Amino acid sequence: MSEGKVVVFKSGLIEAFKIKDFRALWLGQFISQMGDNFALIAALVVIQTLSGSPVWLGIAAMAMTLPQLVFGLIGGVFVDRFNRKRVMIISDLLRGAAILILVTVRSPRELYLLPLVGCFMSTIGVFFNPARNAVLPNIVSKEMLLTANGLIQASQMLAVIVGSSLASIIIAVAGPAAAFVLDSFTFIVSAIAIASMNIPPLANSDSPKGVFWPHLKEGFSYIKKHRTIQVILLTASLATLGIGSIAVLGVAYVEKELGVEAESFGFLNSVQGIGMVVGGFLLSFLSKIVEPGHLTGVAMGILGIAILIFAFSPRFELALAAAAIIGLGVVTARATLAALLQALVPDEKRGRLESTVNTCVSFSTTTAMGFSGLLGAAIGVKTVFVLAALTTMAGGALATLFLKQPPKGKVREQLEGD
Repeated sequence: MSEGKVVVFKSGLIEAFKIKDFRALWLGQFISQMGDNFALIAALVVIQTLSGSPVWLGIAAMAMTLPQLVFGLIGGVFVDRFNRKRVMIISDLLRGAAILILVTVRSPRELYLLPLVGCFMSTIGVFFNPARNAVLPNIVSKEMLLTANGLIQASQMLAVIVGSSLASIIIAVAGPAAAFVLDSFTFIVSAIAIASMNIPPLANSDSPKGVFWPHLKEGFSYIKKHRTIQVILLTASLATLGIGSIAVLGVAYVEKELGVEAESFGFLNSVQGIGMVVGGFLLSFLSKIVEPGHLTGVAMGILGIAILIFAFSPRFELALAAAAIIGLGVVTARATLAALLQALVPDEKRGRLESTVNTCVSFSTTTAMGFSGLLGAAIGVKTVFVLAALTTMAGGALATLFLKQPPKGKVREQLEGD
């Protein structure tokens, strides 16, 4: 990051929401993500009612996780070649139509439709998500990227909190089918919001010819040349590894170590979500006092300390406070890394880099969730949490060392590699 590439994030909340295109994107995504929670809760109710077997839950979870690992990089290539606005609109309309299929699930024989539809919608998501993230620098200024990413992150968790609460009421009054229909409607709202946005055309005239491999190879070559991008990818992966263990082992921990009901883990998750919402809205303030690379390092350092506090909490109340800090640290680190990536990567390559980050995070999530249970049984839950904290702190140290701004007058383009 030389003088020509120094990234400064200084804009606030009010300025972000004054931008019509960002306001449309934020509101459309918030409504759509609320709908996703309607469908998620409804699907869980359907599985429990018609089956009662956790096997179907596992199948559905795998069906929604695998597409990012299998098709994620393809999605990035796609959104770097075609009109991103059109990609997002078509993705919303396809998912809105697909979710309506679940209205027909009324017997155990039709349960196979849940993982099938989930897999389809997750596959479509690998095109939508990198396109959405890639257009963000096209609708807000570079100085506003951190605030914008923080608000997008906050909207996701706010949608979980509000959507989960409303879903219970909707399902109790009108049944799961109504929740699926409402989710379909929210995809249409999102598509309309995106259609109202003014997104500049993609500048990809210099892209290599060919369908897939030349474009993917070009993206990998870009990552190979630029150390800053490599650090961002590695840091994001380490942060995900650190917090993934809590998702898997948290229920057993609060029950065995803190002596509270396992159901209390849901309350702990809610508190963590509130911390993420607060963190997302605080980023506009933090961006004015802390340099981006340092902000990532500080956030991940605090996140690691919060995991340690969580692991050694003598009381549930202290664990709740740690969960709130974890949420704040997670959203700060994620939003800052996303903003740095968007600011540093040229528009015509941004989709591939965004999809690479998503794939790395999905791989880290799968790895953390897959091995945390085994490690917890072998070396103990607290030990796993300590390892998770140290891994997170290592990511923070990496960010602090390699994502820091160079001194003024030092003319060296960090994106050109060392």
